[in-house]
Amino acid sequence: MATFRLIASTGFTLAPWTDPARAAGVGDPGAPTRITTRAGVQHARVRSVAGAEVDVLALGWGSLVAPADSELDGRLYVPSWVEVPNMGLNTAQFPSFSRPSPGTSAWIRCKPMVVGHYVLEVRRAREGNVLLHFDAEAP
Repeated sequence: MATFRLIASTGFTLAPWTDPARAAGVGDPGAPTRITTRAGVQHARVRSVAGAEVDVLALGWGSLVAPADSELDGRLYVPSWVEVPNMGLNTAQFPSFSRPSPGTSAWIRCKPMVVGHYVLEVRRAREGNVLLHFDAEAP
């Protein structure tokens, strides 16, 4: 298990996720198609706007501040893309990463330009990896 979590920070919003009900004759009619519901829990998805910068923070459990790289014993946070829109095609665009604050690998900025689903992976040596799924939507 990873020793850190990812926070979808600037440029992200949470939207309610409601799956359509199953069609009659398919399993339990009226039940959601994919999500197993839990009473009192509102499922949500992470959204951004295509063409807008977004910030992701890698924070230790219980921490509210992105650590300076000097505190990480040389084991920095490393982002990579697991999935981007049109991934298997020549049209796939992998947004580049930048660091808004020099010396802080835990603060990751990128600009997804294409509408679609993205999966960002952030890993740290001997500390695990965490995935963040989000949808970039049209402005």
